[in-house]
Amino acid sequence: MRRPIEWYRSSPLRGVLIVTVVSFFTMMVGVFLLAFGLDSTGRINPSWQPWLLSSGMCIVILGVSMACYGFFFVLSKEGIALVLHRDGLIYKTEANETFYDWQHISAIDFSSGTLTITIENQSPIQIAQSFLGISGTDLAHRIADVQRKALLGTIR
Repeated sequence: MRRPIEWYRSSPLRGVLIVTVVSFFTMMVGVFLLAFGLDSTGRINPSWQPWLLSSGMCIVILGVSMACYGFFFVLSKEGIALVLHRDGLIYKTEANETFYDWQHISAIDFSSGTLTITIENQSPIQIAQSFLGISGTDLAHRIADVQRKALLGTIR
């Protein structure tokens, strides 16, 4: 059984920001409706106040529910992952998982926002996604370093 040396997962930051913004604005609409429902200055028709109050509560609860489900969905989504082993690299996507032996990987490069892994006798893998906790340049250097150490036999 292979034990991973390191693994890298695609960053969920974009999805978390989208969920945060949408939930925030939904809850703010609900808060304003609640405020109009509780208004006692006479600017709001008293027959509308119970409707505004109840709809405001429902919209705030909807916003909280959207945030909980959205964060769960974004953080549990698998996405792209790179798993570094002693004998090779596993490239996982939502659809499939492919193993590449270190001896067949000829070049690893990061340029213009794309990580390119060149494999002998195959088309190169191009990953245009950011990874959690590491920049693209550092990731390319780290993969090349693990490949070099694995081929030299210094990784146990």
